[in-house]
Amino acid sequence: MRSGLGAALGCFFVASCLAENPGGGAESGGDTTEDTDDPSETTGVPAADNMIGCPAGETCWVVLAAQTLDDRVEIFGAPAGEEPAYRGAIDLDLKPGTEIGPLDEPFGMVLSDTGLHVITGHYPSTERGAMLSFPSAFFDGRDAGLIDVDEFFGGAFNNGVIETRFDEVEPIFAFPRPVSGKLLVSVFANDLFAGEETWTSPGKLAVVDAADPSDFALTTLNGLEGGDCLGASQLILLQDDQTAAVACDGNEGVAFLDLGDLSGSVADAANGITGSYCDLPFPSDRRVRYLAHDGFGGVLVGVGPSINPSIASQVFSVTPGSMPADCTFEPIQVADSDGQLGELVPFGAAHWLLAQGALAPEGDRGVQVIAPDGICNTLPGLEDAWETDGDRLSPYAITVAPDGEHLLIGAATAQVGSIQNAIYGKVLWVTLSGASDPCTMTASAVDLTDGGAGRAPAPLGGDEKTWRRSPIVVTLTEVQGA
Repeated sequence: MRSGLGAALGCFFVASCLAENPGGGAESGGDTTEDTDDPSETTGVPAADNMIGCPAGETCWVVLAAQTLDDRVEIFGAPAGEEPAYRGAIDLDLKPGTEIGPLDEPFGMVLSDTGLHVITGHYPSTERGAMLSFPSAFFDGRDAGLIDVDEFFGGAFNNGVIETRFDEVEPIFAFPRPVSGKLLVSVFANDLFAGEETWTSPGKLAVVDAADPSDFALTTLNGLEGGDCLGASQLILLQDDQTAAVACDGNEGVAFLDLGDLSGSVADAANGITGSYCDLPFPSDRRVRYLAHDGFGGVLVGVGPSINPSIASQVFSVTPGSMPADCTFEPIQVADSDGQLGELVPFGAAHWLLAQGALAPEGDRGVQVIAPDGICNTLPGLEDAWETDGDRLSPYAITVAPDGEHLLIGAATAQVGSIQNAIYGKVLWVTLSGASDPCTMTASAVDLTDGGAGRAPAPLGGDEKTWRRSPIVVTLTEVQGA
């Protein structure tokens, strides 16, 4: 197990934090954002009194936040355009305890027509990661409270919940909506508890039937034109549902994939995936986990420091060529930071937003706006959002609402060693002013998790079920009431 700076960095991405994690509620640290290129993609869940649903004839936004270190998924929802209200949460502490084997930790999440799918990459062990699928009916008639794990799990899953056992090492990211009826899950395929020098196995991609999650197939991201993709992290779609890119954290590169026809069987879909690999032009020991489509068939990729915080964070524009040797790279310098870069998402037609964290309390943190010619703004108005009763927070997860005038931000503390100071993470609902000019727009935020009316319970030191140490995955899905 890593400790010190290495462990703290790892906590932003499901690596080991066990030594700093007493109690039985959560055992260790863990796209994911909603794809905003096509906001017309919606999910239909037909119930007014359903935690993940929407009244008939209405359009709603359903927000999911993975409290990764605390084994809980929080659910919020509201009519489209309104501030999401707390609808409840699911307790996913499947194997309570502090021993290194029983880890669950929700990370990637997908809302589909059939229900909610949650990746539990460390359950039942780090070598046998799984996905849990909760049918829509499971959420009928629920009060805005915590659904106890005993309601669907007692050694085996019940109450309609389906376990998809990938039996793979660290399935982590999930693309946050179905694609041609399939769920796409990135498998890191390396031990996040070990040092980066051991991340030598090609990542994998699981293709899962959203209507029958027990039916899935895997493809290994090796033999790509130009090289293998080691340690598959976030997957995003590019200009359509047939082209994708994957961050390759094990060897610091980007894989560009032709997904082919996903509408047939999962086996045919997995077998039909091909692609190429672009190796990023810098030394190893960097974090390459998050991507954003550049609008032209390439990507922007965040490159953060690993165990050496003196290395400056950067963003690269990467464009695949007709041959791997023809890949082009253009660096975009971002503000100096000693912390992990978080998510990177498109904003409008020609800008991007970058969540930038810091390890040191005085370090720079915030949401940076990237224009085609470089950084043009760090969103003003969010400075107070990072303050808590404990350590200062940093933004890591970020999602743009379909109206382009709101954001969701998951903010967590870097130092999880002090439990008293580490429990105060936030899920922020951000309203943007002047969004027509991203380089001058401003922001204001409310905390959806401060315990106020219509909001999630605030963290309490004596109640682990309220701790909020690692909200580093948030999604927003537009739902049509049927």
